[in-house]
Amino acid sequence: GLAHPRLDGSGSAAHPLADSLLHRLADRLGARDGAIEVLLAAGGNPFHAVRQPAKLREAMKNVPLIVSFSSVLDATASHADLVLPDLAFLEKYEDVPTPPGFPRPCVGLCRPVLESGAKGKNAGDTVIELAKALGGTVAQSFQWENYEACLKEALADKWETLEKEGVWTDEAWKPAGWDQAFATSTRKFEFCPTMDRHGKRFTLSATYQPVEAEGKPGQFPLTAIPVSSFRASCAEMGATPFLLKTVPAEVLKEGELVVELNPETGLKYGLRDRSRAVLATPAGEARVRVCLNDGIMPGLVGVPKGLGHAVQDKFLGSKGVNYNDFVRPAEDPITGQDVAWGVRARLTPA
Repeated sequence: GLAHPRLDGSGSAAHPLADSLLHRLADRLGARDGAIEVLLAAGGNPFHAVRQPAKLREAMKNVPLIVSFSSVLDATASHADLVLPDLAFLEKYEDVPTPPGFPRPCVGLCRPVLESGAKGKNAGDTVIELAKALGGTVAQSFQWENYEACLKEALADKWETLEKEGVWTDEAWKPAGWDQAFATSTRKFEFCPTMDRHGKRFTLSATYQPVEAEGKPGQFPLTAIPVSSFRASCAEMGATPFLLKTVPAEVLKEGELVVELNPETGLKYGLRDRSRAVLATPAGEARVRVCLNDGIMPGLVGVPKGLGHAVQDKFLGSKGVNYNDFVRPAEDPITGQDVAWGVRARLTPA
């Protein structure tokens, strides 16, 4: 399987630095019917978390079998042919790699503190069982008794410390010296370095091509930016029913999404606190409520993430709108990565 090139084009000669280009999946599936026979969705919710999720949901109609491991009826699970509920993080062993920005390598270990539910199973155990049932070289590649045994082997001498302390940190690690600071043949900064990646050599271009936000400033004078909330899960899965009950009225009011706006911007466009408005971008529009807040810059619209799930569920469904519905992917020409973040927008009284 690893001999086949990735469907999204990451790691190719055009984009050798990219490990994943998930935003391309909808276009690739739409253009290549039958390119994927089975989709296993674990630890993520692509039907909600990617740009233009409705486009991905339509493209996924070309996939014969979709399997979700979610323990919550999120957008991906609601569109899956089969749901094999994973255990919650309090019910299973799970490794946690070094978080971004941490100064040295470390590994954390989630350990079960609750008895697992009768209707759930660790996704790792399910994959191992499926591999054994397939037989042949697939079964030979998954020889562990269960996922816990797999983790113990992978973490090796770190396991004892992780079981005792919950985290292992490489205290002996030191940052590379200047003679090792750059992965180039000269060990110096180069504008167009020749590098090795996946056993291939390539030369990076020094060409700079700015990526402009979509839309004309005259038609969309504001900039809508995503705002994360502690009480609404943004990507991995849908928020639990109890968590949604704690979402404040400044984020969700009677099922309507509430966007943040500076009072100066509200005065300029005739928008009062708690008033209803229509938020529009080049990708779409929706009715929202307005919360005036001095904590956001003039000219910006803060759009909460994690809501607007396209599911027929009394807890998740019909609550707010999804920020990703307002934004289309914007590709960096060198890396191929989706660099879309803010999007040009307008806000008018409803």
